[in-house]
Amino acid sequence: MSVRVRGYAGQQSVAQGGRLELFFSNLVGPDLGQRPVRIVRQGLHPAEVARGVAEIRAQPIPAPGWLDNRWRASLTLEAGEDWPSGVYTAQVDEAGEDAPPVYFIVRPGPRTAKAAMVVQIPTTTMNAYNNWGGASLYGYNSTPRAATAVSFDRPQQSDAAWPRGYGFESEWTLRIKAFIEWLELAGYVADVVADNDLHEDAGLLDGYRLFVSIGHDEYWSSAMRAGFDRFVGAGGNAAILGGNTGYWRIRLEAEDAASRPHRLQVCGRTREGDPLADAATATVTWREAGLPENLSFGAGFAEGAGAWRGAAAPGAFTVWRPDHWVFQGTGLARGDRFGDGPEEVLLGYETNGVVWRLDAAGLPVPTGEDGTPAGYEILALAELDHWQTPGNAAMGVFAPAPGAGLVFNAATTDWAKGLEAAVAAGEALRTTTAKITANVLDRFLERRPYRLQWLPEVLRRAGLRVVTHPGWETRGRGNIGVVRGVMCHHTAGPPEGNLPSLGLVVEGRPDLAGPLSHLCLARDGAFHVVAAGRANHAGAGEWRGIATGNTSFIGIEAENSGQPDDPWPEVQMDAYRRGVAALLAEIGADASMCCGHKEYALPPGRKIDPTFDMDDFRAAVAAILEAGRRTP
Repeated sequence: MSVRVRGYAGQQSVAQGGRLELFFSNLVGPDLGQRPVRIVRQGLHPAEVARGVAEIRAQPIPAPGWLDNRWRASLTLEAGEDWPSGVYTAQVDEAGEDAPPVYFIVRPGPRTAKAAMVVQIPTTTMNAYNNWGGASLYGYNSTPRAATAVSFDRPQQSDAAWPRGYGFESEWTLRIKAFIEWLELAGYVADVVADNDLHEDAGLLDGYRLFVSIGHDEYWSSAMRAGFDRFVGAGGNAAILGGNTGYWRIRLEAEDAASRPHRLQVCGRTREGDPLADAATATVTWREAGLPENLSFGAGFAEGAGAWRGAAAPGAFTVWRPDHWVFQGTGLARGDRFGDGPEEVLLGYETNGVVWRLDAAGLPVPTGEDGTPAGYEILALAELDHWQTPGNAAMGVFAPAPGAGLVFNAATTDWAKGLEAAVAAGEALRTTTAKITANVLDRFLERRPYRLQWLPEVLRRAGLRVVTHPGWETRGRGNIGVVRGVMCHHTAGPPEGNLPSLGLVVEGRPDLAGPLSHLCLARDGAFHVVAAGRANHAGAGEWRGIATGNTSFIGIEAENSGQPDDPWPEVQMDAYRRGVAALLAEIGADASMCCGHKEYALPPGRKIDPTFDMDDFRAAVAAILEAGRRTP
C-alpha cells in the first residue's frame, strides 16, 4: 500500500494546558484509519511526553496549495501543564518511512511562572521559505513564480513534489537544535515561543529578563517589532544570535472571512506587489518603510553578506575590542581570528553588517549612514567581500536609549554551529562561541550585583529559617562571578552539636583562608549566612563544562561528620533540598546545576562529600522547582 503522510499543526505554538489540533493526510493511496502518534519534547535528551491516536485520511491538496489546505483535524492534543516549554514533535507511527514529524512549540501557560529567558523560534521565516503546494515567498523554489502570501495552515515540511523545499525541520536542524541542546547542557532554563506569539500577544515579553532570537529570524510584523522595542526600552536585554534579523516587514492576517486570524503571512516585497501598500502596512523591507532594522538590533542585512546554495562561504571574525566582557575567558587578543576553526564554522548563509570607519584610536565605529545607532560598539568584524553578495558581519552590543536594556548582535545566521562541538563533547564551554554565548547570557540574566546580598531574602521567602552572622555582607575572597549553580558539601566536623564547624567555615584553616562556603546548614535545618563574596569551597574540578567553582557556584557546608554512624536528620535534608531549589530558581538554573563536591572535584575520588546520593537529591530538587513553576 502506498503511503506518504504529511501534516501540520493548527497553531505554531500551544500553551501548557491548552489544546492543539493536528492535521494529517496520506497523499498517495487510501485512508489509513487510526494510527498511533508519539509526542516528543526535543532537546539534549529527547523525551516522550504523551501518546495519541490520529485518524489519517486521504485529504487532497487544494489549488493553490500554498494557502490554507483546509484538512480535517486528525487529532486534538491536550498539552500537559507539566510539559516543559520547548520544541516538540508529533510522530505518526505504523505509517511507513515517509511520514516526517510535525513540529510545534509548547509555550508557558497562564498558571506557569515564567523563566528568566525566552527564546523565539523563527516560524515566520520557516513559513516564508516553505514551498509546500508549489510556492514560497521566493522564486527559486516556486512554480511558476513566488507567492505574495503563504499560509501556516499547510505542512511545514519538505516534499519531493516540490523540489528545494524547506520547513521547520530544516531550520531546526541547521540553526536552532544545537543552541537548545547547549542551553540544557550548560544548565540554563528558558521558555520557548514562536514568532507568531510575539505578534499576537503584546504582553508576551513582560516579566522576562532576556529575549533571544536564534538563527534566521528574517520576517517581522509591526506588532513583533513594537513588542521587541517596548521590551528593550523598558530595560529588558536581548541577544540576537542570528543574522538577517527583522529584514522584511510582514502582515499576519486572515485568509478570508471563514479563516482564523493571523494564519496568512503576507509579504509583497514591493509596494506594487502588495494590494494594501500604504506607508503604514506595506510589506517591504523595514529599511524601505523608513525604520531600518539596525535601529532595533544594531546591525542589519543591508550591509551584511550572503552566500547561498552552492556558494563557498569561508571567513572569520577579527577581534577589535578584546577587553570587552563579551570576550571574557576566551583568551582572544586584538587582531585574533575566530569562527573558522574545525569545531566552529560561524559565518554562513547571511550576516548582519554595518557601515563603519576607524576612529582616532584606530577602532571601528559605525558611520550611522545605514541607520546603525552611534552607540553600537563593534566588537569583532568579518569582511566578506568574496561572498556571493559582499558585505560584512559586525558583532556588537548597544543600548538603544538611556535606561534601555542591552542588545547583543552575533551577526550571523549560523551562530549555533559554533555550539555543535560543545554539545557533541558534553563540554559546555569547549568552543569560543560557547564562551561568548555564556558571557552574554550570564551578563544579561544577572539582575543583581555579583555579591550575594540576596541570599537571606531568597531563603526566607522559601519558608526556611535563616541566621545571618556579623560581617557576612562584606566577607569573601573578592567578588564572586556570575552564579551558575550550587555546590553541596558536608563539613566533616564533629558528630555532636548543632553547628560546631561554623567558626572553621568562617575563618578557614591554616592551609586555606576562609570563608569556606557562603552558607552553613545546621543539623536543625537553619541556614547560617556567612559570606556574600567569593568563598574557597570548590578547589580544582569541573561540572557541566564549568571549571571555575569558587567563582561560579554558591557553596553550602552542611554539618555532618561524613561517617556512616552520623545519619542526616530529615529536618536538615528537607531544608537542604528546599534551599538549593530556592537558590537555583533565583539564578534561573535547573536541578542539573546542583552538584556535589565529590562530583565536581578532580581528580575523581579526591572528595567524598556529601555522603548522600546526588542523583536522588537532584530529583527531589527538580520536583520542588517544577511545583514552584506550576504555582500561579
